[in-house]
Amino acid sequence: RMVPGFGLLDLDGLPRESYAAFVGATRALYSPQVEIVRGEVSGGFRTTPQGIILHSTRSTQLSGEIREYEGTVGWVGRGADGVLGWNATIGPDRVALHMPPTQWGWNAREHSPRYLALEFAQARPGDAISARQVRAAAWWIEHEALREWPLLPHRLVEHRELPAGVRDGKSDVGADQQIVERLRTRLGW
Repeated sequence: RMVPGFGLLDLDGLPRESYAAFVGATRALYSPQVEIVRGEVSGGFRTTPQGIILHSTRSTQLSGEIREYEGTVGWVGRGADGVLGWNATIGPDRVALHMPPTQWGWNAREHSPRYLALEFAQARPGDAISARQVRAAAWWIEHEALREWPLLPHRLVEHRELPAGVRDGKSDVGADQQIVERLRTRLGW
């Protein structure tokens, strides 16, 4: 595996606990580029959220993950149609904070007031969610979500898996991305 700051290391033979300890030690050295672009807030959480909904942007543009990230963050800054909101947009080693984890935005119908929400820069279905995005999302979960909600359930759910997402025919983020498994590994969950 490629490990930031260490290069290519053979970690596949390590027990899960050892790998988690190693990753935990390297995480302390990492910080993504962070910006604050205020998003559309719909309300505040009254109790600990039930987990985190994972979305993807889906602009359909052939622009790459950095431009997709920048375009989405710009759209949020322009009001995101005055309706949609989520906690952060995730790009390659980039995080745009749109609202604190004490607040929620409308992003998954009836599930919105019960979950935190992340939006991954992914222009089209099947476009790769990079390791740099997984690393940035894990940083947000550890440094934003879990600091505010230390008892946050370790529930990561894709938009397509929620009942409202099924009803609406959502496909984000996509089974081919294995985003939940990749984030769980990164977080040591």
